[in-house]
Formats: sequence, structure tokens, C-alpha cells
Amino acid sequence: MRILDRYIVREVFRHALLGLVVFTFVFFVPQLIRLMELFVRHSGSRRAGAEALSVYIPRGICITVPMATLIGVLLWLGRMSADSEIIALTALGIGRRRILLPVGVLALTGAVVTLAMTTWLGPLALRTFRSCRPT
Repeated sequence: MRILDRYIVREVFRHALLGLVVFTFVFFVPQLIRLMELFVRHSGSRRAGAEALSVYIPRGICITVPMATLIGVLLWLGRMSADSEIIALTALGIGRRRILLPVGVLALTGAVVTLAMTTWLGPLALRTFRSCRPT
């Protein structure tokens, strides 16, 4: 991996990770309120709370990974544009397609993670949730 590729991946990944943390927190606030209410009213165990939270994670990640990837790419492109780095790289003879290649790899990785969460972990978490629910 070339230095430019590592730089681009690091910058996009940093912004995407920040977006993932923020979006996941915002997504989980209503579920956390429900879990806190469950603990206060029914004095549930920590293990049951951890299981309930682990059921919500795949569903939340399926939604937040694409949004975080998009935010990471947009913030990176905006920062590179503001610093005129794209113009400097173009002046050096590096094409825009070459600049966007690592971004495409990161976007494909985000799509694969989302596919895995949607296809395998989401149904497994739903099955676990339905089997553990009191009737």
C-alpha cells in the first residue's frame, strides 16, 4: 500500500469511525432508555441487560455503517477540497480516479460489513431475542 493510499484510508476511516460512534449512540438512546426502565421496574440482571443490548447491536450497525461511511467520505473530500490537496495531487500527475481508489475499497468494505450484519447477524439476533422473550 502506497503512502498516499494509507493517508487517504486513515483520514476517511477516522471520520467514518467518529460518525459510527455518534450515529450508534443516537440510535441506541431509545433502546437504552427502555433497558433502564426494565432494570428499574423489574430489577433485571446485568447478564440479561447485556443480552438485550447485544440483540439491538446488529440492527443498529446495519443502519449506521452506511451512514458513517458516507459521512467519512464527505468530510474527507470537504477537508481535502478546503486545503486544496486535490488540486495539488492533480498537479503532481495523480489522477482523481487514483485518489478515489482507496475510498472505493473502504466503501466496499462498509458494504460487505453491512451485508454480513443484515444477512447473518441480524436474523440471529432476532431469533435470540424471540427465544429469550418471556411470554
